[in-house]
Amino acid sequence: MYLRLIVTMQQVGLAVVMLQAASCKATNHATELEPASGTTIERSTSEPASTEGSLAAAEGSGCLARGWSGVWLHTADGQEQQERRKAIEAATQDMSTIFRGTARKRLDERTAPPRELTLAVEGDRLELSRDGNTIALRLGAKPVTVESNGQRGALSARCDGDRIIVKAKGDGGGRLTTYTLSPDGRQLMLSVRVINERLAGPLSFHSSFRRK
Repeated sequence: MYLRLIVTMQQVGLAVVMLQAASCKATNHATELEPASGTTIERSTSEPASTEGSLAAAEGSGCLARGWSGVWLHTADGQEQQERRKAIEAATQDMSTIFRGTARKRLDERTAPPRELTLAVEGDRLELSRDGNTIALRLGAKPVTVESNGQRGALSARCDGDRIIVKAKGDGGGRLTTYTLSPDGRQLMLSVRVINERLAGPLSFHSSFRRK
């Protein structure tokens, strides 16, 4: 069976993936979700549930002192794209030749970086937007439960030193997206790691953005 990815948020961040193509809808916690690298996103209008101590945990690291908020443009880099596609080829090398081509095409489409990404950090609240869709999470809070076609997964975000990590986890796999700012705050790097039982190994790649 060919691979299908959904990046619950966007990707947003560590935006972790569950392998399945579908929109993610938060259950019990009203939160906005986005497939971190290119699937349909469903939005909710209310705030994500806050977890006691999440703000203290976020402030305890150094990430909130960074200038994350703003619009970021992908710096189209042929080398980055080539490296990402090589990583996809390596991760799918053990698949049957019948499905390998389709799997690689789907992964290429769903891991392609957005042309524009918007970040907003206020207190312990993190918002990530792309393609007109937004995901809102509490830094350091408990994972938000997401459901897609009867299957459940979890989405969370946290500070790690001066980085922000967004994690998506579901049955058989997950996606971790690490956001890192350059010292001058003008460049943003997204490092993505996708793990799934159908892949030969972790699929890792990065994408570079500049402040608009």
